[in-house]
Amino acid sequence: MKRILLAFVWILISLPMLAQLKSVPLVPESFARVYSGPVVTNANGLRMNTVGRRNGNTLLLKDGFNVVGQDVYIKWFLKSNSYIRGSFSLLPITAQPSTFNSGQLDAYPKNEWLYTRIVVNADYSFAFVTARNNYDNQGGSPVDGTTVSGTVPEESRHALTNSSLKIDIADTYDTGAYMDIAELLIPEDTEWQYREADIWDFEVGIPAPISFTGTGTCQITSTDVFGGSGALEVVANDGDVMQFDIPAEVDFMTFRVKISHGTTKMAQLKLDGIFQNYLSIYTNGSTSYAEEWCEVALPISGDGTPTQFSLEFALGHTSQLVLMDDVRFYSKDIPKSQLNLDNGDIQEKSPVGTHVGDFFGTESEGRDLSILTHGLESPDKDFFTMDGSALKTAEVLNSDEHNNFSLDVVAEVSGVLPLLYHSFDINVLPEFAGGDGSSLSPYQIANPRHLNNVRNYLALPIKACILNW
Repeated sequence: MKRILLAFVWILISLPMLAQLKSVPLVPESFARVYSGPVVTNANGLRMNTVGRRNGNTLLLKDGFNVVGQDVYIKWFLKSNSYIRGSFSLLPITAQPSTFNSGQLDAYPKNEWLYTRIVVNADYSFAFVTARNNYDNQGGSPVDGTTVSGTVPEESRHALTNSSLKIDIADTYDTGAYMDIAELLIPEDTEWQYREADIWDFEVGIPAPISFTGTGTCQITSTDVFGGSGALEVVANDGDVMQFDIPAEVDFMTFRVKISHGTTKMAQLKLDGIFQNYLSIYTNGSTSYAEEWCEVALPISGDGTPTQFSLEFALGHTSQLVLMDDVRFYSKDIPKSQLNLDNGDIQEKSPVGTHVGDFFGTESEGRDLSILTHGLESPDKDFFTMDGSALKTAEVLNSDEHNNFSLDVVAEVSGVLPLLYHSFDINVLPEFAGGDGSSLSPYQIANPRHLNNVRNYLALPIKACILNW
């Protein structure tokens, strides 16, 4: 018996710590996109399309997590018949050159499902391990020559307690290339989430922390804005820098950006002088990208001191136009909100449009709740519809055909990150038909609401309905 118990304990220890992970909703709203092609949901999950020749696609997860002693799991499929660059990276990047990424995706097998596990151990050793058939710690076979491993430098370790994920594909000659993501599991913070602490909308001028140096210009424009009446307009030349300090209490930030089709079409985004990402448009023989407002999301290292944000134009720029708007700063200091439904029962044969219940978020400080999707790829999603936060029937339901439905619901709380995600069961209650009049079944009552049906059926006071009980 003791050997059996020891073996059982060993099995539990060997299994991945899935209880501490959460599934990221595979919807476009879970990510910020930096001049990406179309991002859509499909039967597999989330698809990142490339656009035209040599164009790229970058997604930044709008959520943060402590990755130390935890794993990140990604199931993905890269379709390409040509050379293609790209990688999975942990953010924020705190050292150059950065080794906290998977290496170029062109070195990986294409046109087949792969499973990547990102692990950062408690001793700060790390690895990006990609396998076939399953994750390497769940029976998968590692792909030769693709594992990236090392030890996190001491000066970078603090950033991994508030990390995030960058996924990008870029620079391919295959205009039909895409990446499908079927699963993304990240460490879960069971207590806290991000609260919007400040917003710059550029309605009343340039915020005092922003500075600009160089031969270009930095001003407010009302000609092209993301929302409201003002945006920050930078017309930059080679060597120009726009920067500001992010307060120490900020743990996450997002902003909107729009870049013109200039000569080199890119700016270097840096935190504390360390390169994070290019804000760019790849055209190189193609102008298939529209000049559009896109979004950037970044975790802030949170080491107790302000973080310097900068956009540097040092790649031969001449009159490069960059617009910025809707800059939002978040602090991780409010209790985690849960998505709830106040009622999960519906009487069978109720007419189309019957109100089932209302979704609400706990610990959301009275903020607005918006349902982004009520079904994802759930086979039951078409039986229901949404009216604001209210769940209603889209068909007449019969308990003999289907007495239980499952819905995966994704919601957004204004001023709060990340998205809320929960699975709900909806029960269809059978219609009350009364008893057969026998002493064993005088009146069949499934729930208290059926007492009214009994009263109406007998046209007697309610006491008469329970004489034989």
